[in-house]
Amino acid sequence: MILCASAHLGAQVQAINIKYDSQLGNPSDAYTLATGSCPPGYAAISSTSECDAAASALGLTPGPGVSHAWGGGCAKWDGGWGAWGSTWYWYYGSTQASASLICAKMLAPTSAASAIPIPTPSPSSSSALPSSGGVAATGDPHLQNIHGERFDVMKPGRHVLIHIPRGEPAKSTLLRVEAEANRLGGQCSDMYFQRLNVTGAWAEATQPGGYHYESQSVVNETPDWISFGKLKLKVVHGRTQQGTPYLNFYVKHLGRAGHAVGGLLGEDDHSDAEAPPEACVQRLSLLARGADTNNHGSALSVAVASLE
Repeated sequence: MILCASAHLGAQVQAINIKYDSQLGNPSDAYTLATGSCPPGYAAISSTSECDAAASALGLTPGPGVSHAWGGGCAKWDGGWGAWGSTWYWYYGSTQASASLICAKMLAPTSAASAIPIPTPSPSSSSALPSSGGVAATGDPHLQNIHGERFDVMKPGRHVLIHIPRGEPAKSTLLRVEAEANRLGGQCSDMYFQRLNVTGAWAEATQPGGYHYESQSVVNETPDWISFGKLKLKVVHGRTQQGTPYLNFYVKHLGRAGHAVGGLLGEDDHSDAEAPPEACVQRLSLLARGADTNNHGSALSVAVASLE
């Protein structure tokens, strides 16, 4: 009986390997496995919802206690059971011996002048930060920090995107970007950035009082990059398919800031912001099972950071 079970498991492992060789060997595929670090063009996955989607695409199954805090990020790991656990994945297992990182393909930069691996949308148009099949409430803000980690903001309210220098009191910052995310409907409905404030000494030097953006404000001009020291910021207005306005935020050259960068787009932890309210977990689970991984079906609020 044990031999039969072992033979069956071996066939299953072989099927996964075939899928990996034939599909993930193609550069256009969304996910790949890697040892040590993700290959060029791919980023480590930090969102548990995207980890689920990526693992499913690779034919993997959740390991026992998939969310146990082993350390690290999304990974394929046998959990110490060898062949018995050869199809397991874990949200936080990448630091374990013999684990393989599960990596998501990033989009190529739209131009040499902008190292942000996300296309910048035109004003008043719908935009998207493709998560390569990541599963989440499609309207919840999608973020990418300076390390290329991608995650969704699942909690409404104010979120600090950029805080320079990291750890300094708000009144002593050189640059602080705070965004307010609101649900456009009832409980657990999709959420978008509706307000965004840019403050701090660098912002004050450019415009007294800093910069303040509202999704409802009428914008006709093409948005430009605004310089703050060696950094450049851009706020872009977008609209959902139903015509509801929202905001997108882009920042580049953070590697030239000369200070540690805090905030969700910097070095700060984002686990709390991406944890959905308990009452919404079931809805997200239903979305995960019925998601179309090739089409989000609605516009997305995005916030993207780049070191260069």
